[in-house]
Amino acid sequence: MQTSSIKKQTALYVYDFVSVLIVPHLLRRFGWNCITAVYKDNFLEIAAAQQPDIIILDQLSDSDLEFCRQLKNDEKTKNIRLIVVTFGDENISKAIKAGADGHLNAPVSILDFQNIIQPESFS
Repeated sequence: MQTSSIKKQTALYVYDFVSVLIVPHLLRRFGWNCITAVYKDNFLEIAAAQQPDIIILDQLSDSDLEFCRQLKNDEKTKNIRLIVVTFGDENISKAIKAGADGHLNAPVSILDFQNIIQPESFS
């Protein structure tokens, strides 16, 4: 149970379909603050300014790998934990090479989601 003396974790959730809002709902349910950004709509600037604890990049594709690299090569954002949601095993190794710290396979189970966002899993 969260108390007022414990810092609430913050996540930046980046998505490409407006209808995909289950992740922010789950983040809030698990006690996180949640910032949302429509995919490719200046989320790198949002990440630098807001400094979330984690970024969840939904529906990673080959063209998105450059965003992962940019995030991890920027001094302001390189230490933010980056989790990507992928549709297929072939994208996992590409995402890790581009700088992702972890991944979730779609469709994402609530248990897998809860496990990957736990602060103790950040080490």
